[in-house]
Amino acid sequence: MDQIQHEMSLPVEIVHMVFENLSPSEVRSVRLTCKKFAAVGAKHGFEEIHFYLRRVDLDKLIAIASHPLISKGVKKLVYEPGTLPCRRLSFEEYSERNNIHIYRLRVERCKKNWLPSHTQDWETPISPDDILENYHQYNKAVDEQEDIVRKFEDYHVLESVMPRLTGLKEVTANNKFAVAGRKTPFDAFFVPIRYSSGGRQMESLMSGGGRRDLQIQSIRGLGIQWTYEGSFLFHKVTEACENMNLKSIQFEFDTVDFSLSADEDRHIDKTVQNVEAGEIANLLQSQPDLESLDIAFTHSSPYVMGYPARLPNIITPGFRWSNLRDVRLRWILTEREELFAFLQQHRSTLQVLHLHYCRFENNTSWIKFFSQMKKTMKLQDVRITGYLTGQYEDPSEYDYVVEGSGEDMDDSEQNWWLGHPEPERPLPMFTRKLMDWLIRDHAPDPFINFKIMTSPWDEDYDEYEYDYEPMDGDFQDPSIYEESDLEDSMDSS
Repeated sequence: MDQIQHEMSLPVEIVHMVFENLSPSEVRSVRLTCKKFAAVGAKHGFEEIHFYLRRVDLDKLIAIASHPLISKGVKKLVYEPGTLPCRRLSFEEYSERNNIHIYRLRVERCKKNWLPSHTQDWETPISPDDILENYHQYNKAVDEQEDIVRKFEDYHVLESVMPRLTGLKEVTANNKFAVAGRKTPFDAFFVPIRYSSGGRQMESLMSGGGRRDLQIQSIRGLGIQWTYEGSFLFHKVTEACENMNLKSIQFEFDTVDFSLSADEDRHIDKTVQNVEAGEIANLLQSQPDLESLDIAFTHSSPYVMGYPARLPNIITPGFRWSNLRDVRLRWILTEREELFAFLQQHRSTLQVLHLHYCRFENNTSWIKFFSQMKKTMKLQDVRITGYLTGQYEDPSEYDYVVEGSGEDMDDSEQNWWLGHPEPERPLPMFTRKLMDWLIRDHAPDPFINFKIMTSPWDEDYDEYEYDYEPMDGDFQDPSIYEESDLEDSMDSS
């Protein structure tokens, strides 16, 4: 009892400091102990809210927005991917799915799967009678999903909820499904999880976020399938952002056109057309106070390669952001002087530069580019990964290359493999030396007698995999909230 009274007598400032060092789940648990902790914890336990296309999640958003304290503490909204397939399965089709190992394993791992306990053993077949309740819940979930989509309930809820989240700073439309260990509310059913183009998540968030009285500073669209959404979606995003003063923009586009077969070479054609329309450049130019810019083009199919965007189609030549500090570009086609002019224009503010799978065209060289950067830029964090492709501009550049370095392509071509972008993957020695040289004044020149790989399958790859430390600022996916403790903490207040 004395201990409880002592905790109650703690100054509110101290309690805030304690909660700042706890995870959101821990804060929500501590909130259950007393009214004082419940009030202070309301600002810390609900800072990041993840939700799916289902009614229970939309109801939670309404409850959070209606709470006088919790509504002020929400800083991030994340609209997660994943829905049930549109085509409803018959009971016979559904029953047969329980014999597919990946579905059976996923369903059995769910705490609530509406299956009898004796079905938990993989070797035990699930009878039609045992799977009946699970199928009934599957049908209810499909009915609910169809109703939400038909009535645009997610749009209406966000339009109502977001103006009441007065502390909201960031919104994310997440359509990335390839995250190890990610769970969804639909894992309890014997069907594949369906992932959309990402446009619905982004458009619904923009419908609620495009108000002058909101203070949203960051928007993120991850895994947006550009071939489906294209300029129409971006035009609507730009309209919504007219009322925002954004500090950070991150977009990751999937360029695969799923109307084509895997072996066709036209997958990026629609993306190229949409990028050339200038909607990305228009959006970025409408936000003069940007501090962080991250534009990436990815390929969900291993058979699709290519560079769908040129730098001038993304960043208007000559345009300058006065506070730009962080730039990250992936799968971009540009020229040496083009990229360098952009960086030089922001040299007084730029601190972080990440480039991944970038290609120089028109016979321009990465060696010259890095030399220009070294002389001009003062960066704190540089990360260069993936394939860099360019061409030697000067015969003297050949003197740098060590015999046997793997430069077995055209004599004038630079085709270098600089490692994977993931922070847990070790980087080749040359890559680490290059990044160190670009940051530190007296670091040794990495281009003197350098040996560089031309593919991740280089025979000397193992030689480079040691002594690696993750770099500051590497992205980590936030964990999905636990429904049980979220509900308990909401109920306590």
